[in-house]
Amino acid sequence: MKSASIPQEYSIRDLFGSGRYVIPLYQRNYAWTEQEVLQLIQDVADYALNKPDTRYRIGTLIAYERESEQGIVRETIDGQQRLTTLNILLCALKREYADKLSKQQLDQLTTRFQLNLQYDSRPSATETLRVLFQEGPLRFSSDKTYNTEIKQAYEVAVRSLRHLPAEKGISVSQFFGYLLDNVSILFVAVPPDTDLNHYFEIMNSRGEQLEKHEVLKAQLLNVLQEDHRASHCFNRIWEACSYMERYVQYGFEPNVRNVLFGEDWSLLRAKDFADVAEKLYTGQVPGSHLDEYDLDTILSERTPALQTSTARSDSDDASRFTAVINFPNFLLHILRIQVADEARRKSAAVDVQSQVRLDDKDLLDAFNAQLNKAPNQQKFVRDFAYNLLRGRNLLDTFVLKREYDNTGDSWSLKAMKKSSSASAYYSGTFGDDETGLNREVLMLLAMFHVSNPTQIYKHWLSGALNYLFAQERVTAHEYRNYLQRLANGFLFNRYLTDAKQDYYEMIFTPDGLNQQPALNEALLHQGTGVENFVFNYLDFLLWKRDKAVYKDFEFTFRSSVEHYYPQHPLDAEPLPGKYLHHFGNLCLISSAKNSALRNYLPWAKKDHYIRVKPDSLKQRLMMDLTTKESDWNVEEIKTHGHAMRDLLLAQRHEEGISLAVLTTLL
Repeated sequence: MKSASIPQEYSIRDLFGSGRYVIPLYQRNYAWTEQEVLQLIQDVADYALNKPDTRYRIGTLIAYERESEQGIVRETIDGQQRLTTLNILLCALKREYADKLSKQQLDQLTTRFQLNLQYDSRPSATETLRVLFQEGPLRFSSDKTYNTEIKQAYEVAVRSLRHLPAEKGISVSQFFGYLLDNVSILFVAVPPDTDLNHYFEIMNSRGEQLEKHEVLKAQLLNVLQEDHRASHCFNRIWEACSYMERYVQYGFEPNVRNVLFGEDWSLLRAKDFADVAEKLYTGQVPGSHLDEYDLDTILSERTPALQTSTARSDSDDASRFTAVINFPNFLLHILRIQVADEARRKSAAVDVQSQVRLDDKDLLDAFNAQLNKAPNQQKFVRDFAYNLLRGRNLLDTFVLKREYDNTGDSWSLKAMKKSSSASAYYSGTFGDDETGLNREVLMLLAMFHVSNPTQIYKHWLSGALNYLFAQERVTAHEYRNYLQRLANGFLFNRYLTDAKQDYYEMIFTPDGLNQQPALNEALLHQGTGVENFVFNYLDFLLWKRDKAVYKDFEFTFRSSVEHYYPQHPLDAEPLPGKYLHHFGNLCLISSAKNSALRNYLPWAKKDHYIRVKPDSLKQRLMMDLTTKESDWNVEEIKTHGHAMRDLLLAQRHEEGISLAVLTTLL
């Protein structure tokens, strides 16, 4: 064994042959959600497809080697979330996708991969991993306790791997091959005499590394360094936009808001970067001056300017909202829209292959590629800064947020405005009628968001922002129509066809959704393989059809496709696969509820959900057809399935339009 002080880079193949690991009691339990699991799988898939010869490093694993009855074990100090997820991922590959691997890969997986992890003093977590790893049908005993988060992560991994060929253009076999030998983790064994309590204190107090978006800010400011007014304007815009938990108007003092966003503080009034710079100068407090920014100063000022007491003083509840996107990924959406618009203005074809990828791990590369191609770099940076400010204002006003107040939290679609007392208030962007267009737009946006909970690859958000940028005036009716046509595009041109259209092509090319690929209805009847979006869009259509009855319905993050009649029923015969996996027998619910009631018969599930409230509107309809005397059977499945299919397919006859926006941004 190497000295404990020398870090070792393990491939995933090496990691699972490197010994046994334990998660000690003082570590938190497994806590990764769908978002983190999806992110890991998507990152590995991206590298496998785009950089197959490059090693992808997923972080550090720090452990303390100690003696146990079974020999040396490695007590994990840092990296346990990744280690647990890798065990879950390999269990999913072995159990669910053995037929997608080559014979050599399958031999490697079955002989090399041994579960190498257990939790000290958390038997439910260890037992859950053991069940996932063992051979035979996946069965969880009703008389044992299991770790819900690990079970949910397994379901997310299974579903994500299933969609790799269609969504990423990469096979499970390619993914596994890259994962095994090209994904690595840095292993560090702390010395035997380490004071672990002191070590934790050091780890928890260590300084944070510079974020990529902070490096990007320095690079873009470097382009403007000779123009102090432009640098000042760029810095103010960046700082105002980077704090995503408040409306962008709070990044500016009230007198500046008056000139930038008008007397009502609602929408940006400046027409370009020069106009913003002039308005910032005009709105300055008399006697103030333009700060000069050198790069060292910019990088050392890592507390956003808008968090100062000046910016906070005019509202106590400015931070009661959270955005659906983080700042680094929002930057990429604005860059993508700007690049596509510049191509259209030059009458150049929009190249799907050279699109800006919506993944913040490529943030610096994406900007450097566009900056290096720009004939006038200063203009490129100025245009981007203006688009960033305008985009943030549009995002805040016309894209949903999560709102928190003393009654709880919910989705909201509200505009910030100035009251008669010169303080900020919020009201529905298109009015406050709970059954009107503001609510309908909100429900569409929520449907898109919960269907794609990760921060990366939010194609629907690109579509919404691209549409909003092109409008001189946004109306509720037209915006609602656009979002529903976009939803139809996702449904028919991605999820219910074998000839899948690229999202970028849908949104940014002139033909947009005028393309209508052949429909494949069989994709509705593939059990857990049906996309979450299909269920969420169906729930939207059901809500829209009867708003008064379903007025309290709200979209939540549901990620588990449930077989209403279970795959392994308790004290009953299983259904034939044709009907078990039929769309009529499926609904989307939370993973926790699915885990708890997985093998119960429909009438028992109904009895439970009546008391705790069902997760989906489709599920409510299924429950309405279920009684203890007349249980859920093949006829109910077929009847309900056909009705739901017809409601979805009726949307295909809506008028097709181009989703490309043919006007300019600037």
